[in-house]
Amino acid sequence: MMRAFVIAGAFLCSSLFGQSKPTADSVGTVRIITEPSGADLYIDSLFVGKSPLQSVALAPGSHTIRAFYPSVFAWNAIVTREPFDIFGGDHLEKRLSVGQVMRIQSDPPGGIVHSDGSVIGTTPLYARSHRSSPADLMIRKEGFDSLRIPLSEIKAGFVRVQLSPKSGLGGAVRPADILVGNGAAATDHWLTYASGAASIVSGVASAYLKDRANRNFDSYLRTNNAADLSSTRRLDREAAAALIISQISFALLAYVLLSE
Repeated sequence: MMRAFVIAGAFLCSSLFGQSKPTADSVGTVRIITEPSGADLYIDSLFVGKSPLQSVALAPGSHTIRAFYPSVFAWNAIVTREPFDIFGGDHLEKRLSVGQVMRIQSDPPGGIVHSDGSVIGTTPLYARSHRSSPADLMIRKEGFDSLRIPLSEIKAGFVRVQLSPKSGLGGAVRPADILVGNGAAATDHWLTYASGAASIVSGVASAYLKDRANRNFDSYLRTNNAADLSSTRRLDREAAAALIISQISFALLAYVLLSE
């Protein structure tokens, strides 16, 4: 009798407090598409993947999509936020425009970049927008032919163009001589590596020479040897020269990184 009572009590508790398996009608699903694709997607505070996402199951209620483009870890990420409501059995599709990031370099620099009749900057140009550009970009520079960058190339993110001296055709627009993406960026890597290496090597050399100068000066204080004092002054001059080279190399490295 007691055994039957315990079993009945356990069954009653499981009926009252147990969680039932959700049915298809108790949840909704949402499909998320961004333009351009590849954004990091969060629903409420949960990371759900990169766009596009075909189907995400959600409990009924109010939710918020946050899209980070190109990545949540990017310091210059564009953040798009959109709240929505979903009910059990719903199958929603959400389309978000996350804008675009543009990096445009021209050879020579100083080209004025126009978009839809408005000036947006001068090359080398870094710009970001919460909306996609509605039209091709135009680059104009005095003494050079005007150049149009197709919208399809702008969406690729990084663009380098070669401006040609004016041909006497009245600034005719010609097809862009364009390098896009990693292949374009790679052409400047030697300068990045060289300036970075020069900054490190000269900085280390400056510290080493200054340490030797300090040791020679300590020796001069102990022995009053004029040769130690002369060596101290020479090493101080060399350490100062190495420090100046290190600072110039670092400034060049900063310029290259920021211009890209």
